[in-house]
Amino acid sequence: YKEEEQGINDVTPGGKDRPALQTTVPPVVEQACYLPTTPDGVPAMGALPVEIAGKSCYVATGHGCWGILLGPASGESMASLIMTGKSTVHVDLT
Repeated sequence: YKEEEQGINDVTPGGKDRPALQTTVPPVVEQACYLPTTPDGVPAMGALPVEIAGKSCYVATGHGCWGILLGPASGESMASLIMTGKSTVHVDLT
């Protein structure tokens, strides 16, 4: 398969049967999102040091492609950390 040789008709379901989609222009394939990860693959979550970020600055990043799956537990733990100063039993942020 050579991407540059395919037109929208070849990659769009029903493209050959839809006159509005009939073109020979190849599709533009680009990725706009970035998946931030840490060097060890473990998300970086928690409060930033006061000396660096000032008062009440928290981060939850580095989930990579697992962000959608880790989101609920990460959100719950971050909310607990912000409100009580402790993470939940599900995620250890120490």
